[in-house]
Amino acid sequence: MYFHKRYIINPIEARSAVCRGALAFGAVDAELMLSRTSKKTYGNRVSRGFRMGDPKEYLLEEGGLSYCQNAFGVFVKIGEEVHVDHQAKHVFEVEPHSKVTEVEVFATDSPQPKFVTDFGVEEVGTWTYRFPVHAQRMDDPPEIEVSMFFRYSQVLPRLHGVVGEG
Repeated sequence: MYFHKRYIINPIEARSAVCRGALAFGAVDAELMLSRTSKKTYGNRVSRGFRMGDPKEYLLEEGGLSYCQNAFGVFVKIGEEVHVDHQAKHVFEVEPHSKVTEVEVFATDSPQPKFVTDFGVEEVGTWTYRFPVHAQRMDDPPEIEVSMFFRYSQVLPRLHGVVGEG
């Protein structure tokens, strides 16, 4: 909008913008904020045991076991109270001798998404992890830990490898 040679900025989520500004500039003591309510369900793409009713195109058979790909691994659900600095994490294995892996994080307005391909599920970020050389040489599968930190007005991801000595 243009008004007497001045621009008026109208943030999409005005209440959220005011709270963020108040916290950022010290108008509100951050110590007073103990929790917040999640506006979205956050999670990442995971593989889990294949269940009756899962789409056949998501079936992956490996080592005599049946897995379901593209499952939504929930970090926090919409409407859930999340305490400041709460950490939700998933630890999962990747292929042995992997050099690089990507982790995608998703958000949705649905309280119980089943798959990252469900209607309304959006990718909010992709993080790439490069394994150290000693982990690339390991015969045992290395692990990745994906953590989400729920700060005052932010969701902060963290990704790191959990690898043994090789």
